[in-house]
Amino acid sequence: MEKEISGKEALKEKRKIKIKNQLDLWLFCVLIGAVAGALVWVILKVMSLGMELIWTWIPGKISMPYYTLIVCTAGGVIIGVFRKIFGDYPEELETVMGKVKKEKRYDYSHMFIMIIAALLPLLIGSSVGPEAGLTGIIVGLCYWAGENLKFAKQHTREYSQIGICGEIS
Repeated sequence: MEKEISGKEALKEKRKIKIKNQLDLWLFCVLIGAVAGALVWVILKVMSLGMELIWTWIPGKISMPYYTLIVCTAGGVIIGVFRKIFGDYPEELETVMGKVKKEKRYDYSHMFIMIIAALLPLLIGSSVGPEAGLTGIIVGLCYWAGENLKFAKQHTREYSQIGICGEIS
């Protein structure tokens, strides 16, 4: 009779550990989503503050003839040098979606470069909208989150077995 009770207890313990691991996976999902969302928010906030600084605050503090021409020319040079060094970033929507359809993934290893490349034209006064640079960033973040969640889900069973062994010992 004792073995039957301990078997039931072990089964209950196993269920508890599985539920705990599922909750941990859900918490991990929330955390990854929050990180991705916060990064996009920070990018948009930096863009807003940078545009306010360059186009409102500085011209309000100093009076410089041809300010717009100077800023746009300097910005064009900076963007040109940046593209020469780091390549063709930010990628257009068609390019990003084409890579996703063709390769079934999007490389997010150059996320910092993509962020800078998305911000530069918008800060300097380009007429493109924020979606131009954010497309690659958001798609990259989605694949980053997806790959991390897939990894965690694949290893949930192993974590459960490790937890069970630890509880039984």
